[in-house]
Order: sequence, then structure tokens, then C-alpha cells
Amino acid sequence: MSQIISTNYLGSTSVAIQTASGTTLIYYQHADSSIHQVKGVGPLSSGAKYIDNVLIPSGKGRVNTPLAAVTWGTEFDQVNVPDDIDI
Repeated sequence: MSQIISTNYLGSTSVAIQTASGTTLIYYQHADSSIHQVKGVGPLSSGAKYIDNVLIPSGKGRVNTPLAAVTWGTEFDQVNVPDDIDI
């Protein structure tokens, strides 16, 4: 039985982690299929600045791509994003 993968945008998935140094990283998929990383330190309510970077450009990511993030321990301060994505 074949499966049909939806090409309709069903809404963004998002994940967030916080590093040991206090940096918050949020990943989400935009409606144009691009995948973004939002990065900053501290709560927005206190005036913290967050920067939105496009990791995967529009049209290169598959719509409704599942996203995941994992963190562990108290010395975690590194995030790896695959660099072998064919874009």
C-alpha cells in the first residue's frame, strides 16, 4: 500500500532548548517550507533580543517536516545542525 505525503501546509512544528549558558534556541518551519532557528538569551519580556536565522531556504524543505531537539546534562552548550543537507 502506498502512502501519500501531504503537500498542504498543516501548521508549524517547533522545538526549543536552552543551553547551559542560558541561550535559548527555537526551531520552527515557516509556511513557505523554510526552517528557521531563533536564538537569544533571556526572556522577551525583559527586552532580550532574539535573532531569526533561516537554516533551510524556502522550497528546499519538505512541507510538514518533523523537528526534534535533545539536550542533556549540565555542561551542554553546543548545537549541531546537519551540514550535509542538499540545498
